[in-house]
Amino acid sequence: MKQIKSLGILITVMASLSSCMKDNTEHVFYFYTSADISKNELNLYVDGNYKGMLKNISSVPDCSSPDSILNSMIIEQFRYGKYKIVAKDENENIVIDGIIKFKRNSMSSSGSGNNGGISINGSDNCVIVDVFI
Repeated sequence: MKQIKSLGILITVMASLSSCMKDNTEHVFYFYTSADISKNELNLYVDGNYKGMLKNISSVPDCSSPDSILNSMIIEQFRYGKYKIVAKDENENIVIDGIIKFKRNSMSSSGSGNNGGISINGSDNCVIVDVFI
């Protein structure tokens, strides 16, 4: 009887630990800017790493936008977590400085900038991020 009880406890502990395991799935993020960048470029950095120059998209994209629009954006893959987002102008001045948090069933953004910020929306497998001024 003790062996059956011990086995039951072991199975319960293993099930609990497996549900706590970190999700290593990488999720697709699409970065763009809704800002008019005809006079000033915006360069994107995520956690200090340069990712590219943000492109202006003429209409607000979403996950059902045509591939021609989605593929023109900066595309990165990230796991659930918290990421520092920085946009710099062509003189390396920080224009936008913020954080995006991406968790199972929730996402948020916060930050500061000169009349700008970060907007994040989408779903678990497609996240659209607007870095705007």
